[in-house]
Amino acid sequence: NLQPKNTDPKLWLVKCRPGKEKESVANLLHKYFFNNKSSNLTIFSALCIDALKGYIYVEAFKESNVREAIAGMSALKENSIKIVPTNEMTKVLNFDKSFRI
Repeated sequence: NLQPKNTDPKLWLVKCRPGKEKESVANLLHKYFFNNKSSNLTIFSALCIDALKGYIYVEAFKESNVREAIAGMSALKENSIKIVPTNEMTKVLNFDKSFRI
């Protein structure tokens, strides 16, 4: 029941400068929440996973939405955006039971 549907936003993998994953996610979300009035960015979330160095994930409907969101961010590489297959999206967001905040 919790599997993504074709009508749900997609998950996009974006190459990032290694060591800048968390900073890039924070900058992207800051750009979305505080500078979105004029640009109307259409992303839903951004995240990084400690085990996957050099990449972040962005949730959006289209690749063009991701490109627009990461435009001007030097740590993110616009030419390296790849879609995560729908059947693998849930694997990205599965957390270890020992995970704590």
